[in-house]
Amino acid sequence: MAMVVKDLYLGLLSFPRHGLKLGIAAALGFSAFAVGFGLSSGLFTFAPVKYPNAYFLILTMVIFPSLLEEGIFRGLLIPRKVFSQSTRQQWLYILGSSVIFVLWHPFNAFLFNTSAQLFFYDLRFLLIVMVLGVTCGYLYIKTHSLWPCVVVHWLTVVCWVFIFGGRNLLGEVA
Repeated sequence: MAMVVKDLYLGLLSFPRHGLKLGIAAALGFSAFAVGFGLSSGLFTFAPVKYPNAYFLILTMVIFPSLLEEGIFRGLLIPRKVFSQSTRQQWLYILGSSVIFVLWHPFNAFLFNTSAQLFFYDLRFLLIVMVLGVTCGYLYIKTHSLWPCVVVHWLTVVCWVFIFGGRNLLGEVA
């Protein structure tokens, strides 16, 4: 357990020194996929919204879901020892953590966030979540830092909520 916490701690303290260009390319590829698939499948609609407390919501989204979920699904589930292991081993961890990340969303909607069930049970949404998980897992392994993952996750949620007709529990409460 101490090693897992240490891995999370190091992932948060590490500045992305390795693979940053590759990471940016992966993030752009994910963005193109998510927007293209989301719009063409009808999951997303171009529907910009204005929340009265938009700045507060945008900052809050850095912590939840971005920092919290990346800390759990990448920082805790992908051990840093995998950085020096084979590509096959790295992909097993990326895919394993991504599957758990996908399963978390309907579980979350069932137990805690029932108003999210419309999206969190939708297979189109879950496919985008899977690709986000794979992208963030890849970023974590290539950069040795959780921060690129947090940024990509945060930008994804902000765009979904404020531009593409998504919903956010914080926005409904605020």
